[in-house]
Amino acid sequence: MLRGKRINIFVDYSHGTVSISVDEATTEGHVVSLLEAAGLQLPVIGVLSKLAGQKRAMPLQMLRKSVFLGRSILQKYKSESEFMRYIHRLHGKDYGLTHGCVPLGSCTVKLSPAAAMLSLSWSEFTNFHPLAPKEQTRGHSALCLDLEQKIRDITALDAVSLQPNSGAQGEYCWSSCDPLVS
Repeated sequence: MLRGKRINIFVDYSHGTVSISVDEATTEGHVVSLLEAAGLQLPVIGVLSKLAGQKRAMPLQMLRKSVFLGRSILQKYKSESEFMRYIHRLHGKDYGLTHGCVPLGSCTVKLSPAAAMLSLSWSEFTNFHPLAPKEQTRGHSALCLDLEQKIRDITALDAVSLQPNSGAQGEYCWSSCDPLVS
């Protein structure tokens, strides 16, 4: 019932627990579906008022005690354009390829243009849980396998890995795999 609505629950029989993951995209409909699956038949308003009346589930020691976005720099720039100008000024202070030898790993930042990173922000890639069932991630897996095959074809390597994503980690990984380096 829940899988058909793309709601996953994780049951740990050894500890007798059931876990769900919620975020800002969780809707009243999701909550109602979960409660109905548990055998409860309540109208939406009743469900929400009952939930609202319950004690806070998060332990007090985990509640934020600091001010959210309280750093002075985040208070100084009130508009997007002001903040972008600030970021651009920081960019001018950056040490890059045009200034000399660049430290290991900086290629991740320097060579990742926004246009190339755009697809990584698509909800189709970002909105599934890492422990989602395989039948819900088949498309993502197929894309990864296809990309791995294309990289193998281009490089004539026997195998490739799409992890790690960091340039520094990738260079370390390559140096430990390449017989000419190791």
